[in-house]
Amino acid sequence: AAVEQRARRRTAWLTELRGIDAATLQDPALLAHQIALARLADEDAVEVCRYPLWDVDQMGGWQVRFAELAHAQPVETAELRAQAMTRFARIPAYADTQIDNLRAGLAQGYSAARVNVGQVIGQLDRVLGAPLEESPFYSP
Repeated sequence: AAVEQRARRRTAWLTELRGIDAATLQDPALLAHQIALARLADEDAVEVCRYPLWDVDQMGGWQVRFAELAHAQPVETAELRAQAMTRFARIPAYADTQIDNLRAGLAQGYSAARVNVGQVIGQLDRVLGAPLEESPFYSP
């Protein structure tokens, strides 16, 4: 449902952007318009690939992005740490959604390459098996 909602939102944004006469824009608005239009059009073009149903990426997947985000989180005050903890408390539900999407993809005949899946599983095993102080999520 969220994928369909995002696709509808993207279509609405594309329609709105395509309705803007770019000749009337000047930088930085023109650049922002061009970037947004290209990005949304690209996403629209690859929607047929149904990427959320086989999204397993050892280099830039959610497990990598969240670990990098944990390192970048400001945690200098109790309030900032609490905000970070609130955000990261949502990771298990996010992971469950990703698992559900992958299962739905397999049921429909979509799958990532076995080597990618093995590497992601290895990454997750290393994070889960590491001592707490060595976890990328320890900082907050």
